Amino acid sequence: SADAVEESCRSLRLAGALDAADALTPLGAHLARMPLDVRVGKMVLYGALLGCIDPMLTIAAALSTRRSPFLTPFEQRQAADAARKPFTGEHSDHLAYLRAYEGWRGARRAGGGGAGRRFCDEHFLSHVALEELHALREQLSGVLADLGFASSTREAMEGEGEGIASVHHASLVRAIVCAGLYPHV
Repeated sequence: SADAVEESCRSLRLAGALDAADALTPLGAHLARMPLDVRVGKMVLYGALLGCIDPMLTIAAALSTRRSPFLTPFEQRQAADAARKPFTGEHSDHLAYLRAYEGWRGARRAGGGGAGRRFCDEHFLSHVALEELHALREQLSGVLADLGFASSTREAMEGEGEGIASVHHASLVRAIVCAGLYPHV
């Protein structure tokens, strides 16, 4: 309907993807090429501009997949909550997704697919959901490269010397998430 189209245009103007004449802005042109909700895409682009790409790719993929990586079997609710504690210390769902993915990916790198599955079992995580998240994350990395941005934090920081660890500080990740999702935070 006409109302739905006008609401969509208003939302795109608010996100900075359309100008007052409803023409695509440079931001809008980049967002149009991303297979993401506008706000999530904006978050990824801000991460690319600030050299904080890997965390933003992970969070964007987690927000865009159909299923949560966290499992909570009714009969094991307390055990699941306890196993999830290492990921929830920063009081943020977005950072919990990031920390769970990082832990799973680290286990896979260190010990292969079997180690990744064991990590999932120990922490009540869905191996299928994390594989789906990983696949989308890789796709989004390719989209960034196609748009002319660095496709990883390491690539963004090449030649920058020290500082690669600073991009993973929770405060920067939170700020980028807020900026991208604004005003729907």
